Amino acid sequence: NAWVGDAAVVCLSAKDGSRKWRYQASALDAKEMLNPWGSPTLAGDLVLVGLSSCRFEPKDLAGSRGAVVALDRKTGKEAWRVDTAG
Repeated sequence: NAWVGDAAVVCLSAKDGSRKWRYQASALDAKEMLNPWGSPTLAGDLVLVGLSSCRFEPKDLAGSRGAVVALDRKTGKEAWRVDTAG
């Protein structure tokens, strides 16, 4: 099981709820932090997560940036990342 919160993705054991790993979303620069949006998706041994700099302000949508990351399901280590614009 994986859930999103605290600008991080956390994997919990389905058996006992203990934390298996935590992936902290990285900052784009000193001013912008990437936040996970939506639920992670399992694809084989990878956990796919969409990240965005967008907050809840519609006026900020035009300048937002983001990324899609693939995390190793067992370790939480980043397998690959694709940065996106707007």
